[in-house]
Amino acid sequence: MNDYENKYIKVLDGIRALSIMTIVWFHFWQQSWIYHHIGKISLDYIPRYGYLLVDMMILLSSFCLFIPYARSKFNQDDIPKTKEFYQKRLIRILPSYLLSMVISIIFLIISHKNVSVSFFIKDTLTHLFFIHNFFPDIISSTNYIGVLWTIALEMQFYLIYPFIAKKFLKHPIITYTIMISISIVSTIIINLTINNYNQSLLVNNPLIFFSVYANGMMGCYLYFKYIKIQKRNFIKDIFFTIISITCIFIYKYLCSSIGKDIQIWQINYRFILSIIFIIFIISTILSIKYY
Repeated sequence: MNDYENKYIKVLDGIRALSIMTIVWFHFWQQSWIYHHIGKISLDYIPRYGYLLVDMMILLSSFCLFIPYARSKFNQDDIPKTKEFYQKRLIRILPSYLLSMVISIIFLIISHKNVSVSFFIKDTLTHLFFIHNFFPDIISSTNYIGVLWTIALEMQFYLIYPFIAKKFLKHPIITYTIMISISIVSTIIINLTINNYNQSLLVNNPLIFFSVYANGMMGCYLYFKYIKIQKRNFIKDIFFTIISITCIFIYKYLCSSIGKDIQIWQINYRFILSIIFIIFIISTILSIKYY
């Protein structure tokens, strides 16, 4: 027996919390443009590129969703039932999501903002059906919280996630390759046509995110496969800690390569970034205690 975590992985909560704080920091930085540093050490890249950690959150979602499937493969647990999967997702998402929409409507009424009825209906219906991320006018002018595009993206993947996860268990390499191929082909097509469409519509296209979800699933699969056959020791803990720290420096280097065309960079580097993120997640889980 080893002492690796195989059910509730506490480290993931820490990574999620840091990601959320960094994303919030980014939004504050957008309003203040304050330069952050400790002495001569610049921390400016952390809030400036905090929006990139939205991909980390989506990757974490894929990793965590796949845990019960990985446990069924390596721990002989029952495979999650599709109906229960959908029920849990709806219970977790809908209450806060609908509440945010209600609050937005209240503020809209209080502010006496002049909004066309047809646009408001379109805006509301597309949000209720989680398809608002497909409409450029909604993305740019929504009356609801702009970041809800991530919920739409997640809900769209939830529809197919149980089916992909089961295929992944049986044929991990084939399923992973197909998902990555969808993402890469979509990236190429978007690069060829990006001047003809709204960039905000394309940068967070669900098809590009197939690579992020694929890396989350593969990372979870490999983690559970590893801990089934490996025992923990100090040398391994140090090794994985070094890998985790290295990922942070690679992330900083990637941030420094971002030019003026931020959205194009995101489209082209999303797959690479998700690779760095999943290596960071796994190595941090396997690193020394209290790291």
